[in-house]
Amino acid sequence: MLLIAKPERKLRDELIAFLRKSEHVRRIQLLFGSFDFFLELMFRDKDEMTEFLREMHSFGAVERTETFIVYQTIKDKPEDPFLGCLSR
Repeated sequence: MLLIAKPERKLRDELIAFLRKSEHVRRIQLLFGSFDFFLELMFRDKDEMTEFLREMHSFGAVERTETFIVYQTIKDKPEDPFLGCLSR
């Protein structure tokens, strides 16, 4: 999911705290560009996802989201080799 957050610091902090403690959030990344956050999320079904989205939007910190659902992973490579290149 790509997310644009409202600029108010208090709202953002509440949203980040919610995301950090959620069992559905696997990864939170801050972005440069049109969106503020990239979230990697995991759900059992559509209903669970819908409930999460309702709760996330209830904070009032979310201006816009764009959700993508992965239906097949073609390649999944661990980050370690890439991070090793950066440390040289």
